[in-house]
Amino acid sequence: MLRFLRLAGWLMLPVMAREFSDKTLMARYQRGEVAAFEALYTRHKGPLYRYFLRQGFSSEASAELMQEVWMKIIRAKDRYKPTAKFTTYLYRLAHYCRVDQYRRSAHKMEQKTDGADIDVAELPAATTANPEADVIRDESAGNFAPRWLHCRMNSVRPLY
Repeated sequence: MLRFLRLAGWLMLPVMAREFSDKTLMARYQRGEVAAFEALYTRHKGPLYRYFLRQGFSSEASAELMQEVWMKIIRAKDRYKPTAKFTTYLYRLAHYCRVDQYRRSAHKMEQKTDGADIDVAELPAATTANPEADVIRDESAGNFAPRWLHCRMNSVRPLY
């Protein structure tokens, strides 16, 4: 459901989102018009969310990253300069948020697995006396990752 806001007594949010360019809306938001920000948000929230989904994030992580991008835009509204298209600015911020999220995930993974080597007892036993034959058979069947890796991957939860 769209929220209609009156601006100057007659202009409503859907009209603003449809009629004005991103550059104009951002300039109006810099001057303090909250309706201009809401029009920008309405216009770009879906594509930005789908951008994060295409990058492999879950729906929850995508929503959080999307909100992080919009918070950065709110905080930096006075510093914004229209040297490029607004979408260039928006997706550059999204890229930085994505990289930060990958760094946070890698840091969490390091902390979680620090000093935790693979326990040999957890590895599946060889099905033959010749493990090399197992590897060759698996690779010829299209299983390119070793079975121990599949076992470890099934026990690891994604962090994002």
